[in-house]
Amino acid sequence: MSPSFCSELDRSIAENGPAGLFKFNSDGELAFDIKRSRRLREDNKGPFPLKHIHCLLIDRKTLWPQYALITSDALTEHIGDCTIEIFPTILEALNAVEQQKNICYSR
Repeated sequence: MSPSFCSELDRSIAENGPAGLFKFNSDGELAFDIKRSRRLREDNKGPFPLKHIHCLLIDRKTLWPQYALITSDALTEHIGDCTIEIFPTILEALNAVEQQKNICYSR
């Protein structure tokens, strides 16, 4: 499965940099999250070579899970207010997100 990006600019940033974090928007397309990307770049030490990392992020306060595409493994050392689990494929990450959502719904 190859994710859809919300614009060609977002696709270009994912493919060429700068490294950052992408999350799904309300239309189900990946969008560059500039605020979280800035924070990740401030909290982690570069350089930030490009490599697509499929992640399950779980907010520490709400326990709400979400998928994120992080485009450098150097940005995953310090993830801030989330816990992170890394998966080899987007499908595995999305399945993990759904499992975690079911856990949240059952509380």
